[in-house]
Amino acid sequence: MGISLTENPETKERQKPAHNHRHKHPVNHRKHREPHSSKTTIIAVGLVIAIIGSVISSSYDKATLTNYTGFAMLMAGISIFVLGIGATANSTLTTRLIEEAPARSRVTKPKMLSPSIWAIGIGIILAIIGSVISGTYAKDTVTNTTGFAMLLTGICISVLSAFGTALGILKIELN
Repeated sequence: MGISLTENPETKERQKPAHNHRHKHPVNHRKHREPHSSKTTIIAVGLVIAIIGSVISSSYDKATLTNYTGFAMLMAGISIFVLGIGATANSTLTTRLIEEAPARSRVTKPKMLSPSIWAIGIGIILAIIGSVISGTYAKDTVTNTTGFAMLLTGICISVLSAFGTALGILKIELN
């Protein structure tokens, strides 16, 4: 990009080409765009849905359709919020790896790095939803036990995935 110089065959000197009424500096709109704007929107939408669902579910009696709808909105909002954070973390890490790599070398991202980041998000979703479900229902009920099992499963998935992500990042840094 920029101004190219042409060689004059008679004088063997380089000259600037004639002005062609274009902008001196090409404008690249994608370059100036916020890199994570769509992911930020997803995070905000998830947060808004979760808040609205929480307000709806807490405003009505249990075992009503409106309460269940609010509870479902709360769970969906939490899921969207956490998946948006996972997408942001994944794209940020990928961008960082590409920018830090020398121009001549090729970045070889471990195959399990992105799935590990996504698995952290899924584990967090399971842990949050399990915590909400187990805290909402009385102890020693099937729903409470199921929520507690989801909580423990989510914690296990998150911790194991965090170790997998750390291992993938260390593998990249050491190479």
